[in-house]
Amino acid sequence: MSVYKDAMELAEETKSEQVTSVESNDVDKEFDATVATIPLANIVLTFANTRRKISQVDIDGLKASINSIGLISAVTVKPTDNGKYELIAGFKRFEAMSQLGKTEINAIVLDKDTDEAQTTEANLAENFNRSGLSLADQCTAIKRLFTILEGDDSTKAEIIAVRLNMTSKKVNDRLLLTALIDDAMIAFDDNKIALKTATILAGLPDDQQTQYLEKLVKGDMTHDDLLSAVGKASVSLSLAKFDKSDCQQCPSNSEVQSSLFVDTEDCGSEGTCKNIECFKQKSQAWFDKQREEKIAEFGTVIPVSQVEQSAISLISADLLGDEQIKECSSCSDNISLIHNKLSEKFGNVMNNVCRNKTCFTECAAKFATTQQDASNESETVSQTENAITAENANLSTGESASTATTSSGKTKTVSTTNAAKISKAGLQSARIAAAKIQIEKGLSEAIDSKMLMFLAVMRLTGDMYGYNVSEIKDVVNMDDATLKDRVNNALLSYLKKGEKESGEESSSYPIGNILLTLLSAKGQLDDAIIASWTVAELKHTTKAGIKQILTESGFKDHLEAKEKGSFAKLMACKVPDIHKALADADFDFSQYAPKAYIQAVQKVANGIS
Repeated sequence: MSVYKDAMELAEETKSEQVTSVESNDVDKEFDATVATIPLANIVLTFANTRRKISQVDIDGLKASINSIGLISAVTVKPTDNGKYELIAGFKRFEAMSQLGKTEINAIVLDKDTDEAQTTEANLAENFNRSGLSLADQCTAIKRLFTILEGDDSTKAEIIAVRLNMTSKKVNDRLLLTALIDDAMIAFDDNKIALKTATILAGLPDDQQTQYLEKLVKGDMTHDDLLSAVGKASVSLSLAKFDKSDCQQCPSNSEVQSSLFVDTEDCGSEGTCKNIECFKQKSQAWFDKQREEKIAEFGTVIPVSQVEQSAISLISADLLGDEQIKECSSCSDNISLIHNKLSEKFGNVMNNVCRNKTCFTECAAKFATTQQDASNESETVSQTENAITAENANLSTGESASTATTSSGKTKTVSTTNAAKISKAGLQSARIAAAKIQIEKGLSEAIDSKMLMFLAVMRLTGDMYGYNVSEIKDVVNMDDATLKDRVNNALLSYLKKGEKESGEESSSYPIGNILLTLLSAKGQLDDAIIASWTVAELKHTTKAGIKQILTESGFKDHLEAKEKGSFAKLMACKVPDIHKALADADFDFSQYAPKAYIQAVQKVANGIS
């Protein structure tokens, strides 16, 4: 985030049209930015602003300020594929400049490859730092970050709390409000209902929220009236997904009460529950277990009410094409949603949802262009019989791809589709696994000795730049066998713990990354990556991704050759059972590694200068 802040400060100072580059000192250089003056006409409003509404009064105030002293703060934009710029932050300044008839504006231009999380962070940082956000806008901001960040709920809450400068409790409290229906959130944002009232409404089913909201807004119901109504409310037992055995004799069950006077054995009604708190607790316990099972099967599963709709897209072959769908199946940005409001859909899961809007848009555009080109080509070749024959031949092939062979003899496909994005946990595991290949080589080559000696000293001293003389002396006086054992044990222990070197966030690198660079320098990286991958890495992959990988690796054909239908039976099992079966399988995976795994480790190695 430091680079973005530096760019903001630079934008405050500069008035020239000269583009100034602001380079990142971070290892991955993920947040590069430049400052430039760009035409207003080249800015597009496709990024959803965090603020739900912009006041014309605020715009008029900005216009007066601009007329008096000029535009002090630059807007933030991100380049698009068609030469335009997507507005990320500074919507009010953009509107003010547009209303004043200005043609150009100073802008902080983010790198084109800035990912969704960083783009969102840039928007939120500016909104929070300048004039803050309303409570409703904060809910929207938290939903957006909750959608695009990786990790479990508690990890996300901690990350969001740091980024938005609030406590984890405040983050979780605002997440509860995301269960409000849209009309209730608007009413809350317009101060038509109080926070305490909004909190009560958020815990109710949508239909009850609608019913009570209308009365609250009209003034026909007070907060105390709402509490009383909720206390007397009931919920249909037909909505219960939990085991209802205990409900059959519960006095809060309307059917039990009525059966005291009427024989209801054959009436077919499940009745209603008047103990709302008990119903909620049992429903929540069932939901938590259901979500846990779905996470094991699909990977990331986010409650629907906690998802920012503008940040997601439904993955469809009609929009992306069959080839890209294969890549999407194992991508960490392919998530699932689970309905968490009491309704007939409660606990239902929606799969194949993309949370990376930028990548989805690029993939859809590529496929649309491909389809258009194919359509134009079809019109041309249809004029001759030979062209028609050629077209049919292409169709029978089914895809267009080139191949390349690694030094290990494995043939891999090079596709024009976007590769799947590996998860952070998967990347860490991949980096360690590949680096261990080099560790196991020990001191077999002179260059290894030099590199591993350096790493050993760095590890022993804990300092990338300063060395303790006594520690150096100890290392120098060791015999080769002792030094080899000590170095290898230290490195393996270090990698296993997943620790980072002191100062890594600024200018130094973790041991695993340097080992990957060493492998790359010797031309052994690709073979090491393939050799390092095992089926154990599938624990970082969704069930759909596992199915895709097992198909590409040839495991599916291997299994089907033994017993027809056996692969379908395997994939019908729960994910933990699939892992157990694969661990005992007799298939040789030694010459295979998923494309996303290979590219992720290559990117780490190639990104270190």
